Amino acid sequence: MNSESVHNQATSATPEQFQLIAEMLADKDYAAALAKIEQIPVAARTPLLQSAYALCLAEVKQTFKAAVNLCHDAIKKDPKTPEHYFRQGALRPCLLHH
Repeated sequence: MNSESVHNQATSATPEQFQLIAEMLADKDYAAALAKIEQIPVAARTPLLQSAYALCLAEVKQTFKAAVNLCHDAIKKDPKTPEHYFRQGALRPCLLHH
């Protein structure tokens, strides 16, 4: 996920927040990204943030069912964004091991 695609879908978070989240995800620092995403109100989260949140939930809190549901919801809302499918695929190994 690049910072531009995150920022273009944002309405209530700052460009700096989105840049930071994008960098954390790129570095696989899921705990820090999760904390940053949780600072953004749920109603203000874009589908792109929602699928990022799903990945972070699975990696950090191991709440796999909730993560899968969030990712599926993001895909329904925004089916043309490839990051959602990438993140959904990243959830599969987590599901197989738990």
